[in-house]
Amino acid sequence: MIAVALAVLVAFLGAARHVDLYSAFVEGAKEGLRTAAQVMPYLCAALLLLAFLRGSGALELAERLLSPALRALGLPVELLPFLVMRPVSGSGSLSALQDLIARLGVDAQAARMAAALMGSSETTLYVVALYLGSVRMRTSRYCVTASLISTVFGAFFALLSLNLL
Repeated sequence: MIAVALAVLVAFLGAARHVDLYSAFVEGAKEGLRTAAQVMPYLCAALLLLAFLRGSGALELAERLLSPALRALGLPVELLPFLVMRPVSGSGSLSALQDLIARLGVDAQAARMAAALMGSSETTLYVVALYLGSVRMRTSRYCVTASLISTVFGAFFALLSLNLL
C-alpha cells in the first residue's frame, strides 16, 4: 500500500515539475551501475580475504587463541566466527548465524547473542569500503575508527539487553 502511494506521489510530482520520469530512471540506473563497477574490486578483495580465513584454518586457530579472552568477556567461543564475519560480510555473518542455530539450537546463548548482534550492528568494513570506494577515497581518516567504535557500542548494548531480559 505504501509502495503504491509512493509511486503515485513520485509520478504526480514528476508530472507537476515536467520531468521525464523514464529518462530520469534510466540515468539513475546507469549511475548505479557505474558505482557498482567502481566498488566491485573492493568487494572482491573483502570476500577473498574471508574465504582465505575460512579455508586456511585461521578461524579455528583464532578460536583456540582467543577463547580465554572471550570467556573473560562472557562470550561463548562458538560466537567467534560470527564476530569475525559480521563487520566484513552480511551474507557470511548470516551463514554463521544459521550455522550456530543449526548446531546449538535457537535457545542457545551463542545463538541468541549472534541474533542480537545481527540486528544491532552493520557490516562495518564492507560499508566503509563501499562508500569510500564509490567516491575513490584512498584514506579513511577517522571513518573506520568511528565506525568500529559505534559497532562495539551497539554490540555492548545489544548484549546488555539480553542480560536484562
